[in-house]
Amino acid sequence: MKKVGNHNSISRKIVFSLALMLTFSFTSFSQATPPAATAAAPTTAAPVATTGGDAVAGKALFNSNCAACHKLDAKATGPALRGVTARHARDWFYPWIANSSAMIKAGDPDAVKIFNEYNKSVMTAFPQLSKQDVDNILAYTDEPKPTPGPGTGPTAGPPGTAASDGGISNNVILGALALVMLMLVVMLFFVNNVLTKVAKQNGIEVSEREKECQSGEHLQKINFWF
Repeated sequence: MKKVGNHNSISRKIVFSLALMLTFSFTSFSQATPPAATAAAPTTAAPVATTGGDAVAGKALFNSNCAACHKLDAKATGPALRGVTARHARDWFYPWIANSSAMIKAGDPDAVKIFNEYNKSVMTAFPQLSKQDVDNILAYTDEPKPTPGPGTGPTAGPPGTAASDGGISNNVILGALALVMLMLVVMLFFVNNVLTKVAKQNGIEVSEREKECQSGEHLQKINFWF
């Protein structure tokens, strides 16, 4: 009985071809995946027109005088100030900002209510702010809340989960590659068995040691491509 290694060469070529096909499949899947959509910058609606107020100047005044105790959309040491002009008459703000303690002592209902609601914290007096300054601050607080742009909401998943707007999920790609890998392994074993049977039918002796080497070579080739 003769020993011939020709079927070894054929098996290697088949393994190489299948591994090459798997590589091309992976490349195709990668190219088919659209790039993640870039999150758009939040869009800000146009400022609401207010009487004699400059919202841009008001923002600077707010940050330097008010931001330590107030936020626009959440309570802090004092109340949230977005839309505050809807809660009080405009003329009420001038004496309140200039000297809130005087209004509390005078028994102004709104001043006393705010004083009691916020743990009787006394607001800093700002006598240096003119009426125009106050109008500018109020114009800034009257600006509508910015709305998030497309791609910043809950539909934009984190990396590695799913692509937004009809993109291919990374999990789908990995699943497809795993399926191709499984098919490749099955085909390798099938080819090895067929070649062994053909060798036996043609009187070619295939030792157990050679079979083990073939299986090891197949696995090494698979690992090389991954």
